[in-house]
Amino acid sequence: KGSSITQEAIVKFATDLLMRTDDFDVPKEIENLIIDELIEVNEDNVKYFFKQSPSLRSFIAKIYAASIINLPIIIYGPTGVGKTEAARVFGRSRNNQCFRFSFQSGTKSKHIYGTATISNGNAVFIKGLLTTAIQKGGTFIADDFHLATISTMKSLAPVLEPCIGEKVFLIESGMSITIDPNFFLIACQEELKTKVQQQDAKDDEI
Repeated sequence: KGSSITQEAIVKFATDLLMRTDDFDVPKEIENLIIDELIEVNEDNVKYFFKQSPSLRSFIAKIYAASIINLPIIIYGPTGVGKTEAARVFGRSRNNQCFRFSFQSGTKSKHIYGTATISNGNAVFIKGLLTTAIQKGGTFIADDFHLATISTMKSLAPVLEPCIGEKVFLIESGMSITIDPNFFLIACQEELKTKVQQQDAKDDEI
């Protein structure tokens, strides 16, 4: 509303975004519109000035563009470059609903969705962070996602499909929950190529 961006330009960008399997650029006029929708994050008197940094503006705009069309994304790069922090700040800027789970090799689907237990003689379901994010419409950050096993990665498939607003059945609880339209998933991980190179270097040393 009040923007000079045509509907055709927005549709073309959204279509191109859905078809991409690698990095992409956000047209400057759409980037400005997206950034204006986000709130500034101020925590413990520390303010994140991504709006004043051209590179961070572009990066955050890419994440937000993907979230608008409910397209899950993976942020990858070396350890310590700020992948998780960028995802967390985005979640806070978007709707202040951010849920982060650190994956490990022993992580099971019940650890992220939740598990059933007995309390006072009654069966109860204790929600995991992913289930909470799905229902509350938050941003779920799958941190160190590359450490998860293939079976655990595959367990996320039901919430990665374009079924926003529909119900998804959780095997762990035996119940169905509705995916909130604002739910968004960001996976953060190291570059797999980097890990292979590190292993090759170790092998050479041996």
